[in-house]
Amino acid sequence: MVGQQEKRVKVLFLASWYPNNERPLSGIFIKRHAQAISKFCDVTVLYIHPGKESRENKIEEVFEDGVETIRIYLKRPVIGSKYLRTLLTSWSFLVQGFKGVKLAKRKLGRLDIIHAHVVFPMGLFGGILSRFTGIPVVITEHTSPFSVHARTAVHKALLQFVLFSAKVIMPVSSSLQKQMERYYSTDKYRVIPNVIDTGFFYPYSNKYEDHSQKRLIHISLLDNEQKNISGLLCAVSALSQKRDDFELHIVGDGKDYGMLVDLAKNLDILDKYVFFYGRMTDSDLADMLRESDIFVLNSNHETFAVVCAEALASGIPVLATRCGGPEDYITPQVGMLIEPGNTEELVRAIDKMLMSHKSYDPKSLHDYVEQKFGVERIGMEIYNIYNTVLEGRTNT
Repeated sequence: MVGQQEKRVKVLFLASWYPNNERPLSGIFIKRHAQAISKFCDVTVLYIHPGKESRENKIEEVFEDGVETIRIYLKRPVIGSKYLRTLLTSWSFLVQGFKGVKLAKRKLGRLDIIHAHVVFPMGLFGGILSRFTGIPVVITEHTSPFSVHARTAVHKALLQFVLFSAKVIMPVSSSLQKQMERYYSTDKYRVIPNVIDTGFFYPYSNKYEDHSQKRLIHISLLDNEQKNISGLLCAVSALSQKRDDFELHIVGDGKDYGMLVDLAKNLDILDKYVFFYGRMTDSDLADMLRESDIFVLNSNHETFAVVCAEALASGIPVLATRCGGPEDYITPQVGMLIEPGNTEELVRAIDKMLMSHKSYDPKSLHDYVEQKFGVERIGMEIYNIYNTVLEGRTNT
């Protein structure tokens, strides 16, 4: 047993986003990566949170959902100019970050590899740490559009340092890789998608017996600039002039919630064809996906679109725009892709999906996601990358 433990790769997992006491759903997809990797490696997550409410630096060490986790909540500077506060926060980040690394090393016994998620801030911290220690660093990127990391010449230079330092760069979609290649061209890229919990998202066997009206569902943080939910509401309004056998259920909360409710009211579809639910618990959300017939995503841009894959795992087909992420896995066998920003095409596509949604086999949709994004599959892929790096074969 001891020998087996010694062979396990020891991973310092640096998370730029992670569930925390202020935002419990932040970076949940990063947490799922950590959980998948923990099946094959010993993992300790380090997350540093520049909190809005923290009056002192606070370190939280927990064993959470199968993963050793260190959260550091930074004291918020309250004096000086904005520039000075930024400098103080950055210095505190480094100091507390190195304290967190020492704690992680104590838990793991040694550090074999650093795995950073997102270029800033943890990718940069991981690159610096790798230079000091010689421990190889790999990076997973989730941000889209990736250009937000290159707002200034300084940011661009730091970005290139991070990507140069990484032995392997793992964007979660091929579209994101293309965006990253504009700033750093290399053969170190390897697309590793997000993890889907197919034990939590699964289909009902008799869902078509449960309701008379066909159910469309949309789930998001209701950011209209990204998700174009207003376009979806306009499409529903137009389609309601043709048929009345469907409903759109919108789950989520966000800055545009009130505006979207008002728009649905003005279009005279609120509580007739469109129903808003606000934020839901994970279990209620999973049940609602299983009870629906079609998932609709009308986004202008996405990195991966985890919720589309969760919908497929729940046994329902997906209608999505070609917005970056869904193109990697939405095929005619599991759904339909349309161009973003085209309301007329969206109306036609919804109409077509309402007529054909029963032709998609729920179990086949679930199995498709299990094969592509299951915990074991993604965990093993990343584990193999670790071994490749540790053996010195960095050209993937």
